[in-house]
Amino acid sequence: MNYQIITCFIQSLLFWLFVIYVFRYTLKLLLMYKGWMYEERGRGRTISWQTKFWLMCVKVMSGASKPLLYSYQGSLPRLPLPSVDDTMERYLRSVRPLLDDTQYGRMEKLANEFKNGIAVKLQRYLVLKSWWSSNYVSDWWEEYVYLRGRSPLMVNSNFYGIDAILMHPTTNQAARAATIIHTALLYRRLIERQELEPILIQGLVPLCSWQYERVF
Repeated sequence: MNYQIITCFIQSLLFWLFVIYVFRYTLKLLLMYKGWMYEERGRGRTISWQTKFWLMCVKVMSGASKPLLYSYQGSLPRLPLPSVDDTMERYLRSVRPLLDDTQYGRMEKLANEFKNGIAVKLQRYLVLKSWWSSNYVSDWWEEYVYLRGRSPLMVNSNFYGIDAILMHPTTNQAARAATIIHTALLYRRLIERQELEPILIQGLVPLCSWQYERVF
């Protein structure tokens, strides 16, 4: 009897995990669709039946309950890795207005040398990293661009805060500092309890909430 109960429990657990992962990866596949971004909007405009069907599927897979802050993290698609050719094409297109013909010709030559040289090896490394990392560039950006920069944050970054700009309830510096600390801790509690709602584009497509973990 005990053996049957244990077997039934294990089977139920495995089935429940299977259902969870099916929903998660189905939603991840749905969120890879980008056609909705290019649909025309406004009065008299209609969206395609593909996007309508996609919207219905995303709503069904997202569920009706109120999502927590990190509810969609496991369902977000990985950051796509562009090809070297695509990267070089966009780079040359971006620098073309800044260079004259001679400078642009030299830049094209350097880009081709890079594309046919070390870029092949670097692209392999990026492909390998993209397999086990949801965002292959975020840790490098944080370490080499953000943390190693020695310039002041106040004027060179958007990561700072002030208590008020137009209103000053008190001129007591200790009181204003205490208010900032109290408000910041309240916000931290909202993050830790996941009581903040994730940012949803058009109330449907979730954005990554990972940066909330880096606030405190």
